Amino acid sequence: MTTPSDPTKPLPHKPYVIGVTGYPGAGKDTFAAQLKEAVETSGRSAQLVSSGDLIRQYVRDNKLGDYGDRELLQKIASKVMAERGPEIWLEQAIAAAQDCDVLLYPGLRHPDELAEIHQNQGIVVVIDVPIEVRYQRSQRRKRHGDEMSFEEFKVDDAGERAGKGQQVEAVVAQADVIVQNDGDLAQLKRVAETIIASLPDQIKPRYDASTMEAQS
Repeated sequence: MTTPSDPTKPLPHKPYVIGVTGYPGAGKDTFAAQLKEAVETSGRSAQLVSSGDLIRQYVRDNKLGDYGDRELLQKIASKVMAERGPEIWLEQAIAAAQDCDVLLYPGLRHPDELAEIHQNQGIVVVIDVPIEVRYQRSQRRKRHGDEMSFEEFKVDDAGERAGKGQQVEAVVAQADVIVQNDGDLAQLKRVAETIIASLPDQIKPRYDASTMEAQS
């Protein structure tokens, strides 16, 4: 059983930011939600603010088109980042979480976001999943904009890797922790609990969900 983290032990910065990155369908939002639950169970406060939700809300608020159009979202996100700085979405998330101990931020897209998290002594976690599994998961979640063939999904994935407006590949390469999301939800939850129990300074560089025994 994982030893709970000590909520009286001060974190390096408030809010302490845990960025979660990866490619479409990897399970970023699911894992961020599990991290949030683990933080709250440990006795600290947490807030989850997704960059994707911020971008979709921006498109809706400004009536810029279909907020389920992934290519449009990428273009709008990149345009805003070019005009207001690559850290704009992260800065909005931090502002929304000022009263919390920990901010869970799934969907960071640019190395400057990662650098800001590191500057404040936070961490960035990659969720790593084969593309075939990611496609299956994206179809099951039925989010607006996920309706596409596997071939279309591969084209979209290649665009993200090539830096189509953003630089997810560079963020993945510089992340602190890799989580191989190859187990079930209970095992992935165990990874989240282990990471939170290890804060702020005993986190391993890699976790394989399939090797984690879920708590009964």
